[in-house]
Amino acid sequence: LKIKMGVETFDFDFREKVLKKGITAESPQEIAKYADEVCLLFGLTGQTLNSMKKDIETGLSLFERVCINIMVENSTNETGPGCDPAFCRKSLSCLYRK
Repeated sequence: LKIKMGVETFDFDFREKVLKKGITAESPQEIAKYADEVCLLFGLTGQTLNSMKKDIETGLSLFERVCINIMVENSTNETGPGCDPAFCRKSLSCLYRK
């Protein structure tokens, strides 16, 4: 049995002030005490390529598995620089463990 948590990002302020996830753990290390795997959400307004890379690097250092969900254009209009799946794959593929 593996526990996966949808943290969306390790940036505490973004996660709690913008996304309002309700995850009280501020540090990724604390989150790692409760989950084996994490889901990250990329392509939101306010994210940058650097912040997405940092999230992947943090996730890979602390969790058995990191899943990335890509936010695509939808009725909320909450998309950002990483909303194109091809862009994310190309830009972040150097961080993939094969």
